[in-house]
Amino acid sequence: AAGTLLKPQHLALLAGMGEAEIKVRERPRVALITTGAELVDDLSRPLEPGQIYNTNAILLAQRLCAAGAELVMQATVPDQSDTYILAVHHALDLGARVIVSTGAVSMGRYDFVPAALAALGAEIVFHKVRMRPGKPLLFAQLLDGALLFGLPGNPTAGAVGERFFVEASLRRMLGMATEQPWRLPLLDVACKPGGFLYFQKARLVVAGDSVVRVAILHGQESFRIRTLSESTVWAVLPEEEAELPADTRVDVYPLGHVESDLMGDIALCAST
Repeated sequence: AAGTLLKPQHLALLAGMGEAEIKVRERPRVALITTGAELVDDLSRPLEPGQIYNTNAILLAQRLCAAGAELVMQATVPDQSDTYILAVHHALDLGARVIVSTGAVSMGRYDFVPAALAALGAEIVFHKVRMRPGKPLLFAQLLDGALLFGLPGNPTAGAVGERFFVEASLRRMLGMATEQPWRLPLLDVACKPGGFLYFQKARLVVAGDSVVRVAILHGQESFRIRTLSESTVWAVLPEEEAELPADTRVDVYPLGHVESDLMGDIALCAST
């Protein structure tokens, strides 16, 4: 059926029916622009004071491709509006229908992306979301209809924006059904400030009663990459709650939207 993620067993069925070709959705063409004079792309180059390796470029490029995108451009630009505008034009020339950029979307001295988008004639649909991490997230539509997501520069904040905003758009472009969360109980009590939706790095665990629960990991700061590397799922803590007791059921998502379809039956069993 339309919107089905084709798996090996589907291809085997098609082969058994003698179907050599079928119509599929075209992969959305996506460009990735990371911003920051401090970023170093060459991992073999020793860092100088004030520099960091460009982890966002690696993480987001892999996640976008896993989400079904065709990555047509990847670029790193300094904190300069004119250079950023040139990169956006280049992405459009390459046929990108979605542009993902990281950094320069908050309210600091070097946060130039909103002004650059205004110069491009883009419509900023929203800027800032009541969530953490990732509050400064920006979404705009360019004059030719292409979409632009401005993600925060901190790795976890950028990962949340990519997972829950960019991938949601890619999923729609691919003709897939709206993703549904798993509802799983918390292993331990979870505390957070009220007033914000919280996306927490987490893992699934099976306790002695054989019930699948979600364990919130320590080290939730948005700059921590190690905790991100140890996580297997995202746990979403509701905006209105400041404390959730153990065994409270919360929304849980895999690290990528495609995994929701690959693991759907397993998740259904775990959620009931």
